[in-house]
Amino acid sequence: MAIPSRAEADELVKTPKIVTAMIHWQTKEGMQKLEVTIYAPEKQEILSLRGNIGKNSHGFALLYKNYPIRRYSKHFRHRQPDGTFVDEPHKHTWDAEQRDRHAYIPEDIDPDDDINEKFLAFCRECNIELEGGYESILPITVG
Repeated sequence: MAIPSRAEADELVKTPKIVTAMIHWQTKEGMQKLEVTIYAPEKQEILSLRGNIGKNSHGFALLYKNYPIRRYSKHFRHRQPDGTFVDEPHKHTWDAEQRDRHAYIPEDIDPDDDINEKFLAFCRECNIELEGGYESILPITVG
């Protein structure tokens, strides 16, 4: 698979995936970050899960061959391909033509939840089982 199509990306998101390592946030470059390898046994594919928490923003991304096939972002503003703006926390879907430029406001993540709940909800949507466990970051309020 070269650049994944929308259908291929959606299929990878739906496919059961596992993380065998313990997931924990690390302080790097003044931010909290995480990066773990994910395995999709049914597809025999390796993916990556990344997250970052900054002073006024945070996000999580499921990557396939460095393509962000699903992403959650909380930052000031996102400009859609049609020129409109999304001013709330949002998710990005993948499309080979538009890349991850299209965003929508999710119903499964409460913007008022702490960062741990948002991360775990993102993992549930992406069908990621945390076999190795998850070490919660201290509950924080992020912008």
